[in-house]
This record gives sequence, structure tokens and C-alpha cells, in this order.
Amino acid sequence: MRTQGIGRSISEETKNKISEKMMGNTNAANGIGRERAEGAGSPSISIEVMDLETNIKTIYPSMNETGRALGIASGSIRMYFSRNSKNPFKGRYVLTKIDKTEDS
Repeated sequence: MRTQGIGRSISEETKNKISEKMMGNTNAANGIGRERAEGAGSPSISIEVMDLETNIKTIYPSMNETGRALGIASGSIRMYFSRNSKNPFKGRYVLTKIDKTEDS
């Protein structure tokens, strides 16, 4: 027997039972190891970016990817859309959301 904590001892049999119960449980508290439920969360929104200086259009699969590519925080992009801004973002980029349901 091994002493566990103050005044508690756990037998090998009890440890084995606990081990069997936990088998396959990959930290269910935070969902590690589990598939994401279908329809959970909000889908990514593709963003079309028109660079006014180079006249190049690029489509990014999400706001986060757009932010990384432009070197800005994705929160700034969200704010741009939530304010229904019409002016070019940072005076250079025209951002447009692409609705994926239109493609279907």
C-alpha cells in the first residue's frame, strides 16, 4: 500500500479500478481527443482582399488567416465588418466577406 495525501492509502486493486475507468478518457474536461460535434461553433468566413497598391485580389479562408497575411489582428478585421466600413482598410485594402452559402 502506498500513502496518498494525508492519512489516505490506496490499494493496488483500487488503483487498477481507477485506471480501468479512466482508460480511453483523453481529458474529457477540455475535449482533447474528441471530434468536434457537427454544426458546433460558427463556420469560418472567407475574406476577399483587394490590395489597391498592387491591384491583386486574394481570398483567405478565414479572418484569422487574413490577419496573419496582412500582419494585423483578426479582431481589427472583425471590427471593420461590424462597423460596416466602406473605406479601404488601413487605406490600402478593400475587404469583402464571401458567403459560402451562395456557392451551393
